[in-house]
Parts: sequence; structure tokens; C-alpha cells
Amino acid sequence: MLKFLRQQLLVNPEFYSSKVFSVIGNSKDWLDFETKAKKGTTFEAEIVQDNQKYLNNPEGLTNKRQNLTIKVAKAISLKDGMIVKLVNPVGRLWGDNLQNLSTECEDVQVANSSK
Repeated sequence: MLKFLRQQLLVNPEFYSSKVFSVIGNSKDWLDFETKAKKGTTFEAEIVQDNQKYLNNPEGLTNKRQNLTIKVAKAISLKDGMIVKLVNPVGRLWGDNLQNLSTECEDVQVANSSK
């Protein structure tokens, strides 16, 4: 579970730019829940580096090794192990205690392809 989400009531691009993401598995179609129309691509990513400075964190905890589901508003193909940067990401907190993060972005830039 991601830590320090409550500090990010407005999840801004800086939240994402302080992290390095690695694709887990392959990307797949992102479908509208009701109409089943294709909206873009979705993929799982692991935070492999987290440089964000969190408040009230004397232990130096980070979100390294945490996983996110990321939705991209276009058709793209990603493979396991690719390091990606999110282009214009938007995060929304949801859930009774704002414990969940939904992430959407316009596009991704592939930094490398390890596989």
C-alpha cells in the first residue's frame, strides 16, 4: 500500500516526477467500464526509485517497490521491464480514507528497454 498519500491531497506532476517507474508485465487495452469502448492503454508499474521528501518521516520511508496501475489516454505497447516516464500525469485519491490512487496520463516516454 502506498505511503504518505494523505500528504498529497492534490496529486501533482511533481509527485510522479520524483519517481522512476518500471513496467510489470505487458500493457493491455483500457476499456470504458460501461460501454466497453477502448479508451487507451493500462499497465502495472513498480516504483523502482522514489526521491520524494515526505513530511514527518524521520525513518526515511519511501514508496519504492510499490505498484501502481497507470492508464494512458492513447494506444501504446509496453513490455515488462521498460523504464518509463509519465507525460502529464494526473492522480486522484479515492476511497473512504483516501487510501487509493488512480493515475492517468496523456502518454509515456520509454527511458530504456531492458527486455
